[in-house]
Amino acid sequence: MGVSSTLLIVGSLWIAYGAIHSLLAQAIKAWVARAFPLAARGYRAIYNTVAVLTLVPILVFASRAEAESLWTWSGPWHVVSTAVAIAAAIGFLYSLRSYEMLAFLGLKTVVGASRLATTGLQSVTPGTRWRLLSSGRET
Repeated sequence: MGVSSTLLIVGSLWIAYGAIHSLLAQAIKAWVARAFPLAARGYRAIYNTVAVLTLVPILVFASRAEAESLWTWSGPWHVVSTAVAIAAAIGFLYSLRSYEMLAFLGLKTVVGASRLATTGLQSVTPGTRWRLLSSGRET
């Protein structure tokens, strides 16, 4: 299988994955909440399970596909790309502190209204920054 065929298949799989998740997160979630109100409490756990189960085939296919790399980093750019990847991983781990992970994963039901996280990394989103700047206030 050539590079273009592999990319087309992997791209199609990612598009299907995104479509499934959009449906599960919006339309199907609303239907479950209306049709089965008690089951809606466990919906996030089911959603996350489906997310993992539908991700596995994409990762398996992509890892077994015999295709050349689109690009490779070499020399000082390899060091830069590795540093950026490490910084991204650290940022991701840091951002996890702002979430109640058991509730996010659907393993704990959140009782009452949940508050929007506006501390840590969530306080500097582009939209938040734009609203602060346009209102004349700065962080």
